[in-house]
Amino acid sequence: MTEQEVFYRYATIFQQSEYDGIGWSDYYKAFKELKAAGVLEDEIPEIADKKRKDLKDKWGANYDDEALRYLENLYNGLMTTQNVNGAL
Repeated sequence: MTEQEVFYRYATIFQQSEYDGIGWSDYYKAFKELKAAGVLEDEIPEIADKKRKDLKDKWGANYDDEALRYLENLYNGLMTTQNVNGAL
């Protein structure tokens, strides 16, 4: 998902009436902080749900979110640091 698509979904959330009292500068500041922390996509429900579904499809439904992230990070780490040819 491109940065523009992520920002569009983020901005769409804050157009809901429950956020009327918050100014745009506050939204943008929070957006930049989440992005800098690397958790922006985890904070947007639509994107987080899709990511969770994709991880469950890949690793199985028996894992909680923390275990799914661990497995994905472990796999990606092995693939980038080890000389793996073919499926793991």
